[in-house]
Amino acid sequence: MKGKLEKTATIDVEELEEEDLLDFFPLDHISYFDTTKLPGRIRTKVESFQKILSYNKINMRKLKDQCFTGIPEDCPGLRSIVWRLVLGLISN
Repeated sequence: MKGKLEKTATIDVEELEEEDLLDFFPLDHISYFDTTKLPGRIRTKVESFQKILSYNKINMRKLKDQCFTGIPEDCPGLRSIVWRLVLGLISN
């Protein structure tokens, strides 16, 4: 329908607690994402992020270095969880 705005659900991230953010942006989803259908370069980048995020204690230096060349949009939720970690909204 042209010209008609649809109501969308919004979440105020500032009102959510850290546990709520991890429920909304689960790390398990990222680690189980199947990369086999992605093009080579993107697959390599997503797998690098998966490896960094798989540890109990995330190496923020490696995560920030990996972010420097971009965060692929091909893995749903990856960009949002990485940015929240880098900005300190979620503790590692």
